[in-house]
Amino acid sequence: MKNSFKKTAIFLFPFILGVGLFLLFKKNLPLYEKIGLEDGLLEWIQFILFSLSTVLAIMLAFKFRQNRALVVIYIIVALGMFFVASEEISWGERIIEVGDMQIIPEHLMGRNVQGETNFHNIDTFDSKVGYIYTVIGMWGVLSGLFLKMLKKCKKVKKSVLNILGHITNPWHLSMYFFPLFINLITTYEFKPQHYEVTETFLSIGIFLFLLDNYLQKEA
Repeated sequence: MKNSFKKTAIFLFPFILGVGLFLLFKKNLPLYEKIGLEDGLLEWIQFILFSLSTVLAIMLAFKFRQNRALVVIYIIVALGMFFVASEEISWGERIIEVGDMQIIPEHLMGRNVQGETNFHNIDTFDSKVGYIYTVIGMWGVLSGLFLKMLKKCKKVKKSVLNILGHITNPWHLSMYFFPLFINLITTYEFKPQHYEVTETFLSIGIFLFLLDNYLQKEA
């Protein structure tokens, strides 16, 4: 009963947070825009959560070190989370002034739509980010249902189902990924802050997903 209540509360939290941010958008637009600016509150929340997710993924790789497939999966996740966290703060560009360290080749920097030290804003990648987010959103919302259907297939090995269980998002975290479908909408002009909100939900969802795996999954 207690576990069920906790999952329900986690499931409902995105709705509560979303309503709060929507009211802020309607009632105090300057503050809403301020928290969603570059180096604003939302971006730093994302950086912190993606960084913590990096640590959790490494801890999961160590926890399941006897299973080679899981080690590879969690190491890839850790590298991905480290990359995303670093991208969020442009690899420390505005903190330690690394602009001259040539983290990104100069010819690519010239194509960065925001003129920052990161990869995801380079014109070629920038146009694809929305598609990537949509795929992640589909995984976050539908993967639990997919695994449930797959479990009914007796031909699928238990070891395979076990591995899939580690990369399947549970129902109570699905709504943290649903806002990513904003990237499918092209008929409405969203503010940059709206996208920061969806990325903040994503960072919370991934962190909770990895934390849930660490606390609940058995070696």
